[in-house]
Amino acid sequence: MNFTDRLRDSVLQLLEYIPALIGALVILFAGYLLAKLLEKGTYRLLRRVRLNEMLERGGVLHAVERSGAHFNPVRIIANLVLDGMQKTIAQAVPRKGSKVHFVRYADDFIVTSASKELLEQQVKPALTAFLTPRGLELSEQKTVITHIHQGFNFLGHTLRKFGNKLLTTPAKSSVQGLRDKIRLCVKSALALPQAVLLGQLNRLLRGWTNYYRHGAAKRTFKSLDSFLFWQLWRWATRRHPCKSATWKRRTYFSAAKGIFSVRLPKDKHKSRVLSVYQAASTKIQRHIKIRGAANPYDPDYSGYFETRLHQRRWHPSKATAVTAQTQNATRSIAHWLQDAAACPYHRAPVREA
Repeated sequence: MNFTDRLRDSVLQLLEYIPALIGALVILFAGYLLAKLLEKGTYRLLRRVRLNEMLERGGVLHAVERSGAHFNPVRIIANLVLDGMQKTIAQAVPRKGSKVHFVRYADDFIVTSASKELLEQQVKPALTAFLTPRGLELSEQKTVITHIHQGFNFLGHTLRKFGNKLLTTPAKSSVQGLRDKIRLCVKSALALPQAVLLGQLNRLLRGWTNYYRHGAAKRTFKSLDSFLFWQLWRWATRRHPCKSATWKRRTYFSAAKGIFSVRLPKDKHKSRVLSVYQAASTKIQRHIKIRGAANPYDPDYSGYFETRLHQRRWHPSKATAVTAQTQNATRSIAHWLQDAAACPYHRAPVREA
């Protein structure tokens, strides 16, 4: 058999696999379209559920859909299934003297009381009776009854009372998780340009610090800046092991006066400085709690949200100057309120739609 015959046989064998290959591609494309259709159908279904007022806090769902963030349907289902838990606890304990308070976010919740016996003998059995018909049960590993002076973790925060002062600080596990992410990000960027590394770190740091800026996190932010500095110094040392400390400081830490930074061209005659975000520069701002029954889709609470918007504008005091950060925060809140309180069909406030 000569070369031409072998080539012809190889081509014929290859042609036999073409229908199977086309079929596999068709199946993959059909699966992709089906996933997209199911995704859109889920969003339409959830929007219909929200319009029928089956979601207690529809504004949260609306904000998630509009922002394009990662959508977690488990949180929505948890809000539906566990709705009414607070009312069940209120009926199980006496009205006066119990000092029972309930806080829930999706499937994570805490119950506080003045006595341990009340939690063990009345609150916990009431929760068990509430969850059993729904096919749920309390996790023995996560359900802990502890004293406030010993502290507990909730939603990434550690709540602990020192004397007469209650402090809400970032949990150690959350801080360690962020340090692991920073360490991995820096080590994997050994061959990347400095500007790319700065972009990755700044996104990570800003998101984490904005989440914890409502508690007592200033000391944690300062320790995080110190940890980040030495990680970046090791990064520069690994890139240039034969260079002196003065050269590394002048090359990587001089554009913003001792901060890991780089100068980038802005146009032909101007430049801008891109520096790593300093966690300690995050301003601590206390959160004003929203009423549990408040709903931006309910016209009865339109005045409440307008008043809250006025309070959250952070009007500067005599000793506080107006900064770009406060102005951006004001615009963000105004946009959220206008978007969340609008009818999905008429795009107008609920009381006008």
